[in-house]
Amino acid sequence: MSKTIRKPLVTLDKLSKYFPLRTSVLSIFGGRGKFIRAVDNVTMDILEGEILALVGESGSGKTTLGKLLVKLHEPTSGKIFFDGKDVTHIKDKEELRWFRRNVQMVFQDPFESLNPRMTVYDLIAEPLKIHKLIKTEDEASDMVNEVLEAVGLTPPKEFIMRYPHQLSGGQRQRVAIARALILNPKFIVADEPISMLDASIRAGILNLILDLREQRNITIMYITHDIATARHVSDRIAVMYRGQIVEFGDTDEVISDPLHPYTEALIAAVPNPDPDVKRSEIPIKEPQTQLLYEGCRFRDRCPKATEKCSGEIPEVNVGNRRVRCILYS
Repeated sequence: MSKTIRKPLVTLDKLSKYFPLRTSVLSIFGGRGKFIRAVDNVTMDILEGEILALVGESGSGKTTLGKLLVKLHEPTSGKIFFDGKDVTHIKDKEELRWFRRNVQMVFQDPFESLNPRMTVYDLIAEPLKIHKLIKTEDEASDMVNEVLEAVGLTPPKEFIMRYPHQLSGGQRQRVAIARALILNPKFIVADEPISMLDASIRAGILNLILDLREQRNITIMYITHDIATARHVSDRIAVMYRGQIVEFGDTDEVISDPLHPYTEALIAAVPNPDPDVKRSEIPIKEPQTQLLYEGCRFRDRCPKATEKCSGEIPEVNVGNRRVRCILYS
């Protein structure tokens, strides 16, 4: 994996997304209700040509952050910059069209994200027609065949007239990746792209992601709950818990020497195939509440928690990493 220092392609500045939680009749009729802070004050850069892994357990806010980056959600506060432009609230149609061409998303379940009534050819050619990037059907056919070969669906003629239900899980995900690639985007958000696949074909999709990055210099945010696969594909890792980034840094450094107790717990949960290796267990507790938004979000589960953890926990730099933990503040 390349370690070349590159400029940021995507910058998040104190980005937040809150969802209202209706807990009473009063809140339904306009009263002040509580909020789920799905993404809370996230600040980070994603560099050109890198694969950034966003890891965390289910419900940590990973997918919501990914949808904010591709503008499927509007942020509650904060800013998003893409390729040097503020794209937080794009109003101009031409600017939005430019953004859609350059930012794509691969969803977790390809069977849900692919229209079952469309053939593989129609699914992949549709973005070209929407963005008016082709003049003839022959031109579209050439581009579809080229991208199918790029994602390993060869020969293309064996697949272009099939429907999603006629494909295996791995083939469907490759079609989803091909549809994202057809516009030649600069940035792709891959939301758990292998979680719905059999273990036997996961490695193929991961290697495809690595190959596409090397061949096309595409910047990728790889969202996953599996820190083992994140280690395989990513240059840097952002660990997310209850809407906040609790640790962020180089993949090898984070895996070999985790700073935050939550990161330690994630790494300890990865199975080791060597029966002679003794696993170190982190005695974390069950979460007490989903609405713990003051102080450290992890303190109700953390074995190292103290009274200080209920106060303000700023992000601090530790070497080349950022961590949000009272132990380093």
